[in-house]
Amino acid sequence: IIGAFRHRREGRSLVYFLAGLMTLVVGALFVFRPVASVATVGLLIAMYLFASGLFRGITSIVDRYPGWGWDLFYGGVAVALGAIVLASWPGSSLWLLGAVVAAEIIARGITLVAASWAWRNIRRGAPTQRFAAA
Repeated sequence: IIGAFRHRREGRSLVYFLAGLMTLVVGALFVFRPVASVATVGLLIAMYLFASGLFRGITSIVDRYPGWGWDLFYGGVAVALGAIVLASWPGSSLWLLGAVVAAEIIARGITLVAASWAWRNIRRGAPTQRFAAA
């Protein structure tokens, strides 16, 4: 909402104001209805998994690009996960949200460790890996 006042001369202040208002309303709903919010997020994640897996699988079969089998496998796994979450919804929303947060924390940890190793190699003057031009 504050951004609407910062961009009022550019003519986009109404869009910023409406986006801020919608974010405020959704945030308030999450605070006042936490169980329904968690169930809704679980349903959205399940639908995303199902739709993205279906799209990835169909695209890999139709295009047959290099490595298409791996994308087909990923699509099948994503569709299966989406179906599992949908079949056990809304109870699956609790463990699903925990699993997504855990996966993000693990990925962040791996990234930080890899970055610290790279930084250590740079500080020691070790040669860095360079990607060859394709």
